[in-house]
Amino acid sequence: INSEPDFNKLVLMITNMANEVTEASSTWLEILDEKRDKLYIASSKKLTSNEIKTAKLSTSEGLSGRIFKEKKAKIINEIAKDPEFNYIKTWKTGVNSLLAVPLITTKNKIMGIIFVAKNFEFGFEPDDLAMLQAFSNQVVIAIENSKLLKDSIQRERLEQELKIAKEVQQKLLPQNIPLIKGFDISAISFTANEVGGDYYDFISYDKNNFGIVVADVSGKGTSAAFYMAEMKGIIKSLSSIYKAPKDLFSHTNEILFEQLEKKAFITASLVSVDIRKKDIRYIRAGHCPLIYYSAESNELDYKTPKGIGLGLCNKKLFDMNLEEEQFKLKSGDVIVIFSDGLDEARNIFDEEYGDAKIGQLLVKNKDLGADDIKHAILDDIVAFTGKAPMHDDMTLAVIKVL
Repeated sequence: INSEPDFNKLVLMITNMANEVTEASSTWLEILDEKRDKLYIASSKKLTSNEIKTAKLSTSEGLSGRIFKEKKAKIINEIAKDPEFNYIKTWKTGVNSLLAVPLITTKNKIMGIIFVAKNFEFGFEPDDLAMLQAFSNQVVIAIENSKLLKDSIQRERLEQELKIAKEVQQKLLPQNIPLIKGFDISAISFTANEVGGDYYDFISYDKNNFGIVVADVSGKGTSAAFYMAEMKGIIKSLSSIYKAPKDLFSHTNEILFEQLEKKAFITASLVSVDIRKKDIRYIRAGHCPLIYYSAESNELDYKTPKGIGLGLCNKKLFDMNLEEEQFKLKSGDVIVIFSDGLDEARNIFDEEYGDAKIGQLLVKNKDLGADDIKHAILDDIVAFTGKAPMHDDMTLAVIKVL
């Protein structure tokens, strides 16, 4: 049996062999589902479908419950006369003697029980018990090996799925930073896991107007990547119709509210730029603040207009709570948009980085180009977190006026 890797084939082989060596009238194998903490009949020999359906399986009651408690095999040679276990005859017809042996793992836990039954009384002797116990040791090894192989295959399949999803996700992000006269732009996004929920994109409204959106999808993994792809498609389609940021987010929310699963949502910031006038229109849907550095005043402004996450509420409530902030850019001004993976990054002492440090780094490196400002911020976060694991995706966009 140790050579059979397939679990379903293995349990069938186990019941057939146990039935044969004990010359039983019927045999069944109960296995513990650890996730649900419930027993189920994994395989049987000469049990009807109705008997399987009506079998009383419990880790705390009856014969199975006794075995789970005592971790000992049991012979019952006169079931009808045993007040504790004669209930078995209510679902297993014709049974008069029974031998039950627990499958005990190397961690001293019961993974299941082998039952062999006979239609006459005194059907089992101590030799049968000893033989089935020896067999049960081989069964435990075989089942554990089968589960390990199954877990390994599932893990490999999941890793492959995540790898493909990550490749798709990376292709959804902009492959090139747009070259726009009068502006220096840099952006980056990377994930904490194989697949994350952060997203950014550039919007080309027309030759005189462009936008940048930074978003963070709730959750992680393939579902977050799927919502990210959905968000990109919606923004791309609607931005050709709605130029005003509030209109664009309002209609995006309307679609996502209908399509996202319950409790799923997306936080996002949208910056719309008039290239000639250097006018900014900024909205955020429950996202991190935008950090604005004014070269003229040498001051920072953390802009936090009202807004609710996309997909959380209906159009009326969303629109009521969505504010737009407008301001004008001048030469030397810098805008930083980021996801919460940056300001909520933690070190080994569980201290949070905070958006104040991002602002300080911006002021310190204000004379550098957008790409160098971006790297200065990221390098400082890496130095701050040290050996602490990265818990969230990070997305950072920097726009500097030349």
